[in-house]
Amino acid sequence: MTLTGQVRMTYPLLRRLNYGTFTRRGMAIIVVIEATLVLASVTTTGLGNAATWLACAVGIFPIYEFLIRRSWLRVRHLTDQPWHYEVSDVHVSVTTPATHVVVAWAEISKARTARHAWYFRTASSRARVTVPRSAFSPDAQSEIDALVAAHAAPSRAR
Repeated sequence: MTLTGQVRMTYPLLRRLNYGTFTRRGMAIIVVIEATLVLASVTTTGLGNAATWLACAVGIFPIYEFLIRRSWLRVRHLTDQPWHYEVSDVHVSVTTPATHVVVAWAEISKARTARHAWYFRTASSRARVTVPRSAFSPDAQSEIDALVAAHAAPSRAR
């Protein structure tokens, strides 16, 4: 079974794909760490230092927006042609006007299904491959969900 799809990359899509890399647990960890640092600053040094930590906590998200915008500026010239995606029993591949990446399922250490995309991480290089759901039809999305679940099940047992 080989499922192919294509999508024209846009800034809103790139933004959704980047924010999708955050898991709820990861965001909760960031918030808990920042809240702990602010609380520790208030109790030990007063409000002056706590304001610094609070400014850092609030500043994380605009900085992340800036990084997404910067990545968009790097790939914007590649958006005049659609990006092609292929998911099969053997591999996952992404083809843009500038690159062609093929990753075998045996190389994928972590696969995650999200609302807007599938996220794959390779074991050897810790590289991440993102495949947007909007590139595929609803029927193909269901098949890919099942394929990802089948390949992700053995890795959860480790």
